[in-house]
Amino acid sequence: MIAIIQMTKAQSANSCQSNVKDSLEIQTKEKNEIAVSKTKDALPEFPGGKEGLCKFIQAHKIYPVTARNEGIHGRILVKFIVNTDGSIGNAEVLKGIGSGCDEEALRIINLMPKWTPGVQNNKNVKVKFTLQIEF
Repeated sequence: MIAIIQMTKAQSANSCQSNVKDSLEIQTKEKNEIAVSKTKDALPEFPGGKEGLCKFIQAHKIYPVTARNEGIHGRILVKFIVNTDGSIGNAEVLKGIGSGCDEEALRIINLMPKWTPGVQNNKNVKVKFTLQIEF
């Protein structure tokens, strides 16, 4: 059985504040059932926590020249999975702003080091994240 914990984490690279839903939606692949867990200990964690994630994004974000020249700015929503070994996979842009910013957001996500994986019922589980990166 593989469980996927789906949560949303809004992240602003400039303000370094995030909001996490209070409950987690857990969907098992076997029966396609959904259960709600109030346990926060199932969440994966970026090395250094939220502060480490903010610093990582700020340190690696390169504002694309085209976007800068055209005055393009905004938030990009990127969805990705923290795998059972803590690696990042399946990154995709849900909402982009173009001019190279979408590709830069994906580059940053794919550069991330391994996270501490999420745990459910004493087993590592895949966790879907949605992250905002601001340009």
